[in-house]
Amino acid sequence: MSKPRQHPAACLALDGQCTREDCGNPREPVHYGPEHGLRVSFADEPLLPFELAQWGDEQPSLSFFADGSWPDLDLGQVDELLLALDQYTGALRVAREHLAAARRAQATEGRDA
Repeated sequence: MSKPRQHPAACLALDGQCTREDCGNPREPVHYGPEHGLRVSFADEPLLPFELAQWGDEQPSLSFFADGSWPDLDLGQVDELLLALDQYTGALRVAREHLAAARRAQATEGRDA
């Protein structure tokens, strides 16, 4: 009877970010980095969570979790996403200012009535 394979004490996969939780499985070696996401008080789960992932000897990728609708991204696609997120964040800031102005105007109208 053979001993189960032990995962390495210090896995250097994913630029040292491997959490070593699954990389010791000899049938399906997979490396995962820590999960990151937008953590906000109004959501039970992180929004747009992602993690680095590498299956076997394949190229590492960035995996997003959104009901399976996000593909794994390569480096060029991550760069494209970062630019899109910058634009998205800028639009969100502008929308926030419009929301604040609309609420101020509504509050002012309520006092004038």
